Order: sequence, then C-alpha cells, then structure tokens
Amino acid sequence: MIVRDTVQMPCPHCQHVQDFEVLLLVTGDMEPPLRDRIISGDWATFSCQQCQRQERILYPTLYEDRVRKVRIHYQPNEAEAAQLLKQLPDMVASYGPDYADYQVRLVTHPLDFMEKVAIFTAGYDDRIMEAVKQALKQTDGLPHDLVDLYFGLNPEGEKLFYLYTPSGLLGLDFDEALYQQVAERAPEFKQEQFFVIDQEWAAQKNWI
Repeated sequence: MIVRDTVQMPCPHCQHVQDFEVLLLVTGDMEPPLRDRIISGDWATFSCQQCQRQERILYPTLYEDRVRKVRIHYQPNEAEAAQLLKQLPDMVASYGPDYADYQVRLVTHPLDFMEKVAIFTAGYDDRIMEAVKQALKQTDGLPHDLVDLYFGLNPEGEKLFYLYTPSGLLGLDFDEALYQQVAERAPEFKQEQFFVIDQEWAAQKNWI
C-alpha cells in the first residue's frame, strides 16, 4: 500500500514552484522501488527544474514491511516526535494481533530513517547493528575525525558502512563475520518494544 500526495513546492533557492511528490506511507515489500528511494535518500530530494539545485525536504513518512515485520515512523519535527513517542504504546496495542511480533521504531533524522530501512531490508536486526557500530568505533581502523557512521546499501545492493567526516563521505566494507560475532553475544531479546534504537540505546547495554 502506498499513500502519496503531490504538493506545490517553491524551490528553496530560486523560488520556482513545481510539483513535489510526498510519500506518506510506503509498504516496502509491495513497492521495492519506493523502498530503494528511501534507502538512497531520493524520497525526500527536491530537484529544481529551473536552477537544477537539489534540496532535502523533510516530512513525516511511515514505512512498513509486512514480510520482515517492521514499522518505522519517521518524524523530523522533534516536538511532534516526542508526542508520538508517548502515543506509540497505545498505537501499537491498537494495531491488533497481526502486528504482535512487529518491530516498531521511531526516528527523527533522515539518515537514521534511511539506515533503518536498509538494515531491515538486508535482513539484519537493528539492535545488533547498533552494537556492531559501537564495536567499530572502538577500533583503530576508522578515521580519527569520524563524525558518525551508518549502515547502508549502495545502488548495486552491496552492504557497507558510510563514514561521515568533516573532509567528506567515505565507505567501509560491511564485515559479516563481525556482525555474527556480536550477534552471538547478544541476549535473547524480549517482546518488549524499544521504539528508539540508536547509539545512546546501545551505550546503555552491558553485553556490548
């Protein structure tokens, strides 16, 4: 299922007004091309037909994958995200028994949204992936000026980590063996929902 809308959007740079497609709900298992647009960041990219410049437009999107049993709420407005976080337990309860074993996540940054969709699309657990990122940050092999790193899938579907540094974006091959080593140390995750899974969450876990 896809819920989309087309709005009139002025270019942030030259003010040229043109159509901009807004994806409000994407069911990734039914529409892989739209799922891939989220992973690449294209779902939120405004490309001006006049000045040719591009700008990321932030708007809420709900992503669902019924095969991998995940729902990801992307809400870029921090105040509205905080309110949504309070409502999520009741919202999840209202989903019904068909969603009892779904993972439900809330993210507020576009890179986190892109990463979550990539993680679940690749068949991984985002809790273990956050632990892998913690392990990588403790090694000496990363750039000394690393700002952050994110799991991703390139246009060919290859798995990698994107390394964000002040001097530019770098790539690091994904280490499947490291993921499996971390997974072996992970506890058996309960059915209790953790709606926000990030590096702050991972830093509080003593098994990492």
